Amino acid sequence: MKLPNGYGSVHKLSGNRRNPWRARKTTGWSLDKKTMKYKQEYTTLGYYPTKKEALQALAAYNEQPYDLDNNLTVMQLYERWSKEYFQSLKGKSGQRTITSAWAYCSDVYDIKLRDLRARHIKGCIDDGTAVVRGVKKTASAGTKS
Repeated sequence: MKLPNGYGSVHKLSGNRRNPWRARKTTGWSLDKKTMKYKQEYTTLGYYPTKKEALQALAAYNEQPYDLDNNLTVMQLYERWSKEYFQSLKGKSGQRTITSAWAYCSDVYDIKLRDLRARHIKGCIDDGTAVVRGVKKTASAGTKS
């Protein structure tokens, strides 16, 4: 039976191999400059002796597809991301914009990343509050956008 779109694939490699079944997942697309066509880029999840084991590995990956720690909170992820992202910014203005918008997300700081849902993010945008100089304030329309 065919696997669903975006799930990944399992296929048998040619030759005499100890583990001939490969499980892989598409990670994105890249433009081949020579042919000017897009080609898929894959991440190999592993090689297995049987098709059944490869499918089980693919299913296990799709249950928890992120390479992040299960106990990672949103605040910890923000700190890891911002450390790298802020270095790529040219000026301080972009950093101030992100930092001020992040202050309105205080309701989700301690939520584990695996438990975060779209409704939590929407709640930050709609009802987020930040404490600025000791005064609690809601986000303006510009900040929300």
